[in-house]
Amino acid sequence: MVCTGFRWFVLFFAGLPWFALVFGAFCCFASRSYGPVFEEQPSHTLFPEGSAEEKVTLACVSTGVHPRPRSRRWKMNGTELKLEPDSRYRLVAGDLVISNPVKAKDSGSFQCVASNSRGTVVSREASLRFGCKFGTLINPTRPEPHNLCCQPPFSPPGLSYRWLLNEFPNFIPADGRRFISQTTGNLYIAKTEASDLGNYSCFATSHIDFITKRVLRSLPTQTILGFHNSWELQSPEMLKRDF
Repeated sequence: MVCTGFRWFVLFFAGLPWFALVFGAFCCFASRSYGPVFEEQPSHTLFPEGSAEEKVTLACVSTGVHPRPRSRRWKMNGTELKLEPDSRYRLVAGDLVISNPVKAKDSGSFQCVASNSRGTVVSREASLRFGCKFGTLINPTRPEPHNLCCQPPFSPPGLSYRWLLNEFPNFIPADGRRFISQTTGNLYIAKTEASDLGNYSCFATSHIDFITKRVLRSLPTQTILGFHNSWELQSPEMLKRDF
């Protein structure tokens, strides 16, 4: 129940008894309370293998005017995480921070749980993935992480990887949204956009040869990217003739 200052003012000058004044003052400081509400929920995350990053963060922001959320917890694959002081899992302002993520231990589904005296809310599930997955669906209307695998047939020392989008020489830069692992050659896209649709080619460059892997042509809306199973070993001269 909430009262305005004007209401208290009327009670005061109406010459009402003291208990009415106390009631008016009490109303002015009363407020409505309710359970926590999510402002930001964790999102699907793809951690690039071979990345220089040493941690991954899953965001969780929840509010409640009164009382404020007293606790935030996290679940992994439906089981509550134990956040020990020496654990790789840490809670930072409600966010879950995983140090030195490892595919075998950390891949799975995560949920944030926020509680106060009025109730508890559980976030949607957010997956943490590593590595590559073939034939995945790209929906440009829903930004999400995506990865394309290079996987050359052999990996001599000193290979350098690049990715081509559509036509030569439109090589994809490694910016804040896209990352090319120089360990695996895989291309990671943090959040897909409509401009990401197209034909992709992976190039593994050594001192003597160019190794090329091609991706089948994608469609203009929702798209399944498929990889051609064969590889070609081409000299620089043959590569120039192709383009």
